[in-house]
Amino acid sequence: MPEKSNFVSPPAKPGVYPGLITEITIRSEKINPGLEDKIIYFKEVPKIIQEIITNPSNKLPRAERRRLRRLAHNKLKKLKRNRPSLRSVILDSTASFTFYVDESGDSGLGDGSSEFYSAAAVAVKSETAQEMSDKLRDLVVRLTPGATELKFGRVDGYTRNDLREAIYRDCINIFNEYVYIAFGFSIHKGGYLNEKARVAMSMYFFGSGELPDFDTIYGDSTKDIHQRNLLASPAGYLPIVLGQLMVATRRQGRIIYDKLNKTKESLINEEFLKMLAVLPRALEVFTNVRCNFALPLEFHRSETEPGIWLAELAAREINKTLSGSNSRVIDFVDKFGGAADFQDGIILLTDESGKQTYYDLRTKSVVGSIPD
Repeated sequence: MPEKSNFVSPPAKPGVYPGLITEITIRSEKINPGLEDKIIYFKEVPKIIQEIITNPSNKLPRAERRRLRRLAHNKLKKLKRNRPSLRSVILDSTASFTFYVDESGDSGLGDGSSEFYSAAAVAVKSETAQEMSDKLRDLVVRLTPGATELKFGRVDGYTRNDLREAIYRDCINIFNEYVYIAFGFSIHKGGYLNEKARVAMSMYFFGSGELPDFDTIYGDSTKDIHQRNLLASPAGYLPIVLGQLMVATRRQGRIIYDKLNKTKESLINEEFLKMLAVLPRALEVFTNVRCNFALPLEFHRSETEPGIWLAELAAREINKTLSGSNSRVIDFVDKFGGAADFQDGIILLTDESGKQTYYDLRTKSVVGSIPD
């Protein structure tokens, strides 16, 4: 087996890759009797997958595992050869972003829970953050006397259509005026479990895990673990994406979450710090830049940080869009960043099959998949 390398391959360019991938079917009669979940794999391993499906008691042949390791090692060497020289970037300590983050949807995986779990991060230049906050507070005083904050879950339940529409209109205007860029992350919960099965299967292919028990993955025995991972997942995405933005703009930044409860805050903080620890190395890989900086994670009450209201607005409208409900996201879609060759208005979505995809909020469709 080739010597282990610390090199991480850069993200693949999204698009169509004819001949390189194949759809594989996994079945769980206990959970979905008579139904099939389609999972996408590289076409390098269809024979192996077919063997697992038809002969689940058989182990993967040693020769096949050697062949797969050799393919992966050769790909790794090619990536290393083609990698351009690193450059160093110095961030301006006097300039900064404030990133406000909020989530929409629950972490439940059973009947009655939301289909999607979404998070949004909105970046506001720190020099304009106070002005933005003042306008949002003025909006609350003017439209909802006595309130100290906006909660769009409550706003949607207002019986006065004129009041509800006025709040959305004014908040969206403030959003478009002050938000520099927004990022969205969404997870289809069924697809999230399919991804767990896909990862377990991949580990088995490469000899680092046992043949997965799909009924365990989809069953109740691991539900608590899946829910914790679901809650923590945006904390794993954010440092890399926001770090890339900071490097591109040469600004520093801090992240503000809504203050929730100690258990969830501890979980988010723990996962965030794990990712932050590898951030410098990851940026070298993803952006070809050597750059060290701090990215503080803070928790504040929503009434003290009105920017969180805009993050809530973005996350909720993303969830509405994905769920097929009426959404106002089109009114501020230009604020969402693009991806690779795509225009603005893109979010990162784990779709129903478990694949990481780029989802266009304008067309309400997946526009590219990220191959494994």
